[in-house]
Amino acid sequence: MLGLFSMLDAVMGIPMDEVLKDLPLTPALAEALSGERNKAHELLSLAQDLERADWKAVGSVLQGLQLPANTASRLHADALRFTGELMRDVCVLPQPAGKMH
Repeated sequence: MLGLFSMLDAVMGIPMDEVLKDLPLTPALAEALSGERNKAHELLSLAQDLERADWKAVGSVLQGLQLPANTASRLHADALRFTGELMRDVCVLPQPAGKMH
């Protein structure tokens, strides 16, 4: 969800500080979205690096987080799956073949 929230300023066309004041987020998440360096920000950076296929940056963030690459890969795949399901539900997109709610 942090990755989705990181795009709200662009989607809504307002500064992130304005977006954040109306969201019920923990201080750590709000700080990460504001650009402050904390663990949540590092996880957001990891997701962004994975999406850009910036493997050098991915390796650096993984090392700093002491997170095994296979765990990060699994978590990223889970997040992408969740986001796809959320977008289908919100946008009323067709379900993949063989999957019914």
